[in-house]
Amino acid sequence: MALELATYLDSLSQTLKKEGYSTEESFLKLPFDEDNLREVMEATKNLNVTDVFVIGIGGSSLGTKAIYEALFSYTNPSTKLHFLDQINVEKIQYLVKDLEKKDPKKTAFITISKSGKTLETRKNYELLKEHLPWKAGFHEILITGKDSEFPINREKATTLTIPQEVGGRFSVFSPVGLVPLALTKIDVVQLLKGAMQATKEISENPEKTIKNVTEVFENYKNGKKIYNIFVFSPKLKTLAFWYQQLLGESLGKENKGFFPAVSEGSKDLHSLQQYFAGGTQNTQHEFLISKDENKYQQTIMKAVQETYKEKQIPFRTHILEETNEEELGKFMQTKMMEVLLLAKLLEVNPFGQPDVEAYKSKTRELLANENL
Repeated sequence: MALELATYLDSLSQTLKKEGYSTEESFLKLPFDEDNLREVMEATKNLNVTDVFVIGIGGSSLGTKAIYEALFSYTNPSTKLHFLDQINVEKIQYLVKDLEKKDPKKTAFITISKSGKTLETRKNYELLKEHLPWKAGFHEILITGKDSEFPINREKATTLTIPQEVGGRFSVFSPVGLVPLALTKIDVVQLLKGAMQATKEISENPEKTIKNVTEVFENYKNGKKIYNIFVFSPKLKTLAFWYQQLLGESLGKENKGFFPAVSEGSKDLHSLQQYFAGGTQNTQHEFLISKDENKYQQTIMKAVQETYKEKQIPFRTHILEETNEEELGKFMQTKMMEVLLLAKLLEVNPFGQPDVEAYKSKTRELLANENL
């Protein structure tokens, strides 16, 4: 098993040396792609905005939101990101009223859909366009795939392209994540630096990663098929939801995979801990915390860990050295590489989400029948 994973990691290292994005694993190259970074910097350098509306869903917004909320949970950034990741007519009507009070030159809309067909994204864009008097000063950015037919005025909008082989949940280091984050003055260079560092560490010293992944897989084989991401730093909560999507969509195939759950410490110790410790033993845990978290949270987490050790409940811990761009980039690249290894052990394809497409198709049929 270890030899198989080591061989696969070696093949991933070879992927980094090839030109272009030729395989689905090529997303690993994004942090190293200087053209990618240059394009993002060029698109954002002259935009001095105070409000950015990110219109996208799932992998098109969740990674961005995770980084933004981790860094700005307790502060008030000069540029705010607003996420439209559900079809919510009331919210859009509220936003439109608020936007009418703002300087349009200080507002940007970033619409993200690789296919250009994502139902929720297209509908939110259409609703905004319907209700908002589109003034000449609004900045529009479209981030999409090469063959997309998203209904946007390309002459008015700045358009950036997602590499065709890069899937949504693996796209945070592409323009999908970098453009909105750069507009908030988040240091995307340090974010990419962290991702590069993670890639280098895992490639050069794979033993720790292989051991971690193998233990998670062995726990799975022993019936621990719920994977609970136990967050003890509240500012990392959305990061946990990004991680949840990564695990769920990548591994939940062919009647295999984990059910990825997210729990908040210490709040959920008063709602779920009884089950985790005393209920059906079908859960393994990953504790997620930052070293700059307060001592109360750290102490409570240690108490839970000691309890789990006594009860032989499997867990592992990921500690961010600090809540900053470099550490977040490192975490995300590490988890994306881990999920490739877990997919190899589970013998599933980590790319695509065929069973998500079924609901999309049926929704389109129903909406057409209802003339919506």
